[in-house]
Amino acid sequence: MISKIKVSIIVPVYNVENWIEECLISLLNQTLKEIEIILINDGTKDNSIKKIEKYLNYERIILINQENKGLSGARNRGLEIAKGEYISFVDSDDYIDKEMLEKMYDSSNNLDIIFCDFISFVDNQFNRENFRKKYEYFKNNLNIKTGSKYYIPELTVVWNKLYKREFIHENNIKFIENIIHEDNDFTLRTLLLAKKVKYIEEPLYYYRDKREGSIMSSISKDRKILSFVEIIKNIKKYEDKITDDFSKLRLKINELRHFYELLDIENKEQSIENKNIDLLKINKMLEKINLTKEEKLIVKRDLKWLYKAKSLRNIS
Repeated sequence: MISKIKVSIIVPVYNVENWIEECLISLLNQTLKEIEIILINDGTKDNSIKKIEKYLNYERIILINQENKGLSGARNRGLEIAKGEYISFVDSDDYIDKEMLEKMYDSSNNLDIIFCDFISFVDNQFNRENFRKKYEYFKNNLNIKTGSKYYIPELTVVWNKLYKREFIHENNIKFIENIIHEDNDFTLRTLLLAKKVKYIEEPLYYYRDKREGSIMSSISKDRKILSFVEIIKNIKKYEDKITDDFSKLRLKINELRHFYELLDIENKEQSIENKNIDLLKINKMLEKINLTKEEKLIVKRDLKWLYKAKSLRNIS
């Protein structure tokens, strides 16, 4: 019997019979032993559960069966029952370094979020460089404590992080269900609300990219539209919870980016007048805030990301 669970690992399981064992073995081999592995069978239709059955006698494994609710619904179910001091999300077609949880937990020191670098791979061809460039900023800023400075809009994954369970519950943070890009909203909320965050400059998570049969490979236009509508709605709901001006600015830029991406998906065009009104809101916020040199660089990066929206290109 584990007296104190340090980390709860939430693993949604849906049609991953070819990869689930590799994932599960990497979790069972963790050097940190005070863990629980919560497998959420999200109505899988293949032989994933048969692959799991031989491991169910391990004390640390919990299997929950439910009707299909999607990735968000499965993760939310895991959040409901997790007992660990920290929570980790691992996708069932990925795997992790055997020391990942120990290294991250030992660095936690009562922080809200700890995250590490990661490696993507396709057919056993490994690539770290494209992600390392995105994390390059933190190498020179390891003293940053507030989560609002750690948010990278182009990299909103949840699976390379440990979240303090108390922090998640105190802020009533859950995944929006029945949408895609659910990580966008969850990562934005957690990092803008977190007061104490740390980055570990070591690739400890292995992400299987572009696998055959993944959900993201066959998404309808209607579902994309619904997802962006829900994310924008959710951003507006927690605007009042964000207290500092720098985070409010980043949130507004994020809201506008999602709005213009939505227009792009719908093949709609905002009038020049309305575009200028939207951008004027950002400029007014900028005028009122005394940003540090570091914060100016972050906002510059955010604005560059915002202007990548097709309907905002070439606007003066």
